[in-house]
Amino acid sequence: EAFQGLSELDFFSCVVAAAVHDYHHPGKTNQFLVLHGHTIAIQHNDQSPNERFHLAEAFRVMQEDTRNFLIRLPRKQRLEVRQTIIDLVLATDLAQTMKYLTSFQLFLQRRVDKLPNDFDPSKITGLDTVAEETLSRRNSEASMSSGGSSQTDPEETILLLQMVIKVADIGHSCKPLSLHIKWSELIQEEFFLQGDIQRTENTSIDPLCDRDNINTNKAQMGFIDFVCRPLVQPFSEFIEMPTLMENLVSSYRYWSEQDNGETVPPK
Repeated sequence: EAFQGLSELDFFSCVVAAAVHDYHHPGKTNQFLVLHGHTIAIQHNDQSPNERFHLAEAFRVMQEDTRNFLIRLPRKQRLEVRQTIIDLVLATDLAQTMKYLTSFQLFLQRRVDKLPNDFDPSKITGLDTVAEETLSRRNSEASMSSGGSSQTDPEETILLLQMVIKVADIGHSCKPLSLHIKWSELIQEEFFLQGDIQRTENTSIDPLCDRDNINTNKAQMGFIDFVCRPLVQPFSEFIEMPTLMENLVSSYRYWSEQDNGETVPPK
């Protein structure tokens, strides 16, 4: 019910954005591209160069007659889909996370403010606890439709989809433990390869990229605690999917145990 009012076109745009959001990824961070004056960074003026590159490459391919599946849409809808995809893929730049998280918290607060008069405000403990807010949504008098055009505010529609793709982008920590571990190993190796280049160049090695000087367990715990949890917790409560947080806690506990410490998992 969290996505009532979003249209089929909204969901379609989100799926395409997810499919292309890392298309032709160079395996380097945005910071690395900028500091090295990489062509990708220069072409995109140092502003979220990876994300803008993925978009440009994906739409370039879709310009080919045999691959332009968007051509079947009316021009107006085609432009709307393109803009939504752009907005969603740009949101996957982790450096911009606080901006989207703050917007989402304000969105949740606006929903809370619409609660019925007889709703007990003491149940609301803060923006990070929003399960009760669904009462307002369920009792809303607005008529929502799943097809056609979005029935929600356009800016709110985009924000919800941006949160979807952001949580999915870091979502390996919310998958079953075996999948999370596998994805963590693959991503860590990608970071190490970047660090190897920096070591060869005798330049400063970025944090998390030095295979000779890293505590992987603590690195994963920090990623979960400071990047994943702030996004996943309010979002999982909003969509009423506790499995996300349950798996996140399980992942955190695994790395904590591997580290042989007594760190408390995120609540």
